[in-house]
Amino acid sequence: PEPELTVKVEDSLDGNSLMTALTSSTRYCSSEESRPVLTGVAVFPGEHLDIAAGDGFRMAYQTIPDSLAIEKPLIIPSDAIRILNYLWQHTEPEVNLGDSLVGQLISKRLANVAIVEAKGSTSEILRVRFGGVAALIRLIEGSPPNFKQLIPSDIPTRVIFFPGDLERAIKRLGAIARGGSGAVKLAWTNDTMTVSASDEET
Repeated sequence: PEPELTVKVEDSLDGNSLMTALTSSTRYCSSEESRPVLTGVAVFPGEHLDIAAGDGFRMAYQTIPDSLAIEKPLIIPSDAIRILNYLWQHTEPEVNLGDSLVGQLISKRLANVAIVEAKGSTSEILRVRFGGVAALIRLIEGSPPNFKQLIPSDIPTRVIFFPGDLERAIKRLGAIARGGSGAVKLAWTNDTMTVSASDEET
């Protein structure tokens, strides 16, 4: 049975947009438990929800056209997001049988999202409901970095390249990077980009 909960904030959001943004951000989360706030995905309040994650080397930042009346950022554990997305993908959508097929195809699949508190606890819990599923996720306590502040407003350098070339180069150097600092470095001249990585031996 669901514990006795006090609902602080509740709204219905576009579930597909929310799940896509959260799930795509999990790959940028840190696995270092020494900085718990970096092991989850941050959701920032505002007219639209900003969703971000970073591990100190890489960062993901995106905005979805939905809002939730939260007063401070929420940090959702990355493992919980993966489980939530699995449930979302494997749960039959709730459909109104009276709607037309076209209406069903273009309509948003909604998820009921709430911030709740359990009786006798001061920790906030994220509750997500859809299609008969109710998931309770204990949020990570703390304040995430101001990821938006890390995005430069002016872009001093613009580089054009074939993304496939860059992806292949990074994949080739991935094993070496993992044996060192985990970083792949990019350097540019007028017409050349050099991709490099190093570890203790290579």
